[in-house]
Amino acid sequence: ALVSIHVNAADKGDKWMDARGFAVYTSNGQTKSDILAEYMVDAARVHHKGRKIRTDKSDGDSDWEASFEVLSKTKCAAVLVENFFMDNRDDLAYITSPEGKRAVVMTMVDAIAKYVEMYMTS
Repeated sequence: ALVSIHVNAADKGDKWMDARGFAVYTSNGQTKSDILAEYMVDAARVHHKGRKIRTDKSDGDSDWEASFEVLSKTKCAAVLVENFFMDNRDDLAYITSPEGKRAVVMTMVDAIAKYVEMYMTS
């Protein structure tokens, strides 16, 4: 599995924005990546309690779909994770705090471990 870890931004410059939250992207269509993405969203809901978790249920699952090369050109399950917004004051304070850093790491660890466990027991 490939997990591309990012922090989002809503603008290109020097002002604080209102956009906020955690999101997971996969390539277009239903693939093994969607399973990993669901585990990411589930773990985010546990570790980022009270924080916005951005989802797109238009195709029946929680991930956002995009044609990012890192997702569409990868043969293994691949997700791109946006860990909140660096140009939102509240999100930035959270992800740079010890609590936020730990929550970001634990979200990744728990989701990846669950994904690996699913394949080891099947």
